[in-house]
Amino acid sequence: MKAISSQLQDEKSKVKAISSQLKNEKAKVAELQKYIEKNETVVTRAHETHVSSLFKSVSRPFTDDMIKYELKCFYENYLLPWCGDLASMEVDEPEKVKEKLQSMGIINNCKSYMTEPANLQFSMDLPDGKSPMVLLQAVLSETLCDTFLRDAYFLADGMETSKVQGQDPSDSRRRLKEVEDMLCKVDKSFGVDWRIQTVQSLAKATPFNLHLVQNKAKEFIQDFHFLLKEVDDQALKDLSQLFLDFGNLALKFWKIRTVVKTHGLSRFAEQRFDAESPFIEADVVGSPAARRCRQGRYVGVVVRPLIVSEPLGQDGGANEEVVWLKAAGWVSDFEDSVDTSAKTVIDDSDDDGDGGDDESGGDDDDSDGGDDDSGGGSDDEDVMRMMMTMMMTMTL
Repeated sequence: MKAISSQLQDEKSKVKAISSQLKNEKAKVAELQKYIEKNETVVTRAHETHVSSLFKSVSRPFTDDMIKYELKCFYENYLLPWCGDLASMEVDEPEKVKEKLQSMGIINNCKSYMTEPANLQFSMDLPDGKSPMVLLQAVLSETLCDTFLRDAYFLADGMETSKVQGQDPSDSRRRLKEVEDMLCKVDKSFGVDWRIQTVQSLAKATPFNLHLVQNKAKEFIQDFHFLLKEVDDQALKDLSQLFLDFGNLALKFWKIRTVVKTHGLSRFAEQRFDAESPFIEADVVGSPAARRCRQGRYVGVVVRPLIVSEPLGQDGGANEEVVWLKAAGWVSDFEDSVDTSAKTVIDDSDDDGDGGDDESGGDDDDSDGGDDDSGGGSDDEDVMRMMMTMMMTMTL
């Protein structure tokens, strides 16, 4: 019994020791659990912060207002100043150039426009070198839109597959557009979603940089040299940057779930200008009277294109059209042909004092012919009376 009792006592001691050890281990486990939970909180917060940062930088919505602002800044702060610096003062071989630009759809040549009086049509010798300035803006805008907004796949032009001997460099781009068109026929949302993914893939495979646009800038200078002054290296570099900046804007557009469309002269050629139009405005800022006199006339040149968006709804259908950039058109601000002769004579009389075949009586030569309707004769008489009065006063 003694032996059993001693053995039992030993076993109890062992159990007590194990129980104490187990208690200590449980305490350690509890501490480790707290440590793990603390670190999990830190890791979770870091992960959430990182994901939030990525979401803001990558998925931040490129809103319509942001797009409108960036497009306006591009045209007003970059394209317009470049054209202002580089446009020539006159166009060499104007008739030949006019014919070329009419065939390209830059200068209006629709039948209704061509039957308008000459002073209401675009002239190749507008005052102060305005003709080449207007045309340079028009052809540069047209070239940028044709290069980057005709379709979404301009990056395909820089891929190695487009440089295979005997293959047209535009084949890759054209085929991608054909795939998008086929998908859109099934469901417009299919085509747009495929376009977005394809553009993202192209951007990874072919980074968009100055190298890809330098040749396009050189081609532009060659094609439209007749509107340009001498282009030095800095001007060429600036033009290449214009192409790059507009291309980067276009890449942002093509990644939005919307249908992007541009409209040039073909949309406005046969429409009479409306000063209240939500789609087009006059390209110059004038007095209210000057703006009003453009009302109802035809647009001679679209200086800046119309760019619109047709966002897709949840059902895949297009929502209401949103104007991202309002077109700007050259519309004659000359007086109507019926009144032109009388007004011209008045203007000419201010310059050189001839023009005596007009009915206005504002002519200084006809001192004996002042009729009652013209204010010119009464003004002369007042001056004469005042001079006589002064002479009599001085004599007295």
